[in-house]
Amino acid sequence: MIILMTPIVCAGTAKIYPTDDAYIEKENPNTNFGSALSLRVGDEPSHGTDRSYLKFDLSSLNGKTISSAKLSIFATPSEGTAKLYSVSNNNWNEETLTWNNKPAESNFIESKTVSNSGRYEFNILSYVQTSQNSFAIIEDGENDLIMFASKEYNDDNVNSPYVEVVYDGAGVCVTTADTNSDGKISMSELLTYISSWKSGSVTMSNLLNAISFWKAGTGC
Repeated sequence: MIILMTPIVCAGTAKIYPTDDAYIEKENPNTNFGSALSLRVGDEPSHGTDRSYLKFDLSSLNGKTISSAKLSIFATPSEGTAKLYSVSNNNWNEETLTWNNKPAESNFIESKTVSNSGRYEFNILSYVQTSQNSFAIIEDGENDLIMFASKEYNDDNVNSPYVEVVYDGAGVCVTTADTNSDGKISMSELLTYISSWKSGSVTMSNLLNAISFWKAGTGC
């Protein structure tokens, strides 16, 4: 039996890093800290009260149906409770943001107790949009100090903040060789497809298509 190639809709995952991130200080209301390696939230005697802002551009996901969205941020050794808020005003940037011109927080999203260094995730599915998205992080009570890594923390993004999105409608798979719908053809998938061609369940034209997508590293 010959199986004709039928396009199928794929799902995908995107990890998107911030276009802007910065912390601000109440005691230095006109000073910008956008180039700092840390995103500070809370309070300590040498700095005073700090809050942090992040902005992400998710316009690349226009037309996709988002099923999961999480903000992941890396804490360096510190303790406290971080509260995440949505920010409806995206008209700010990390090079000019200060306490005096900060956008207002909109909706409280979620809080996380930080007790060790490592990544902490916030569920932002109800607040994410396929456009610009801004968030504010405030320490509960603004008594303890939490230190998160900013996007400037290192060059390889290992500790950078990011939004991870799972979405449907990643595209139409142009070959059924992409059996797991991850948007690419692996060697194991290609070998399985070749076996199906040998058994007569895949046409030569479909096999040639699969080989070309494998060479290009794509599938959907």
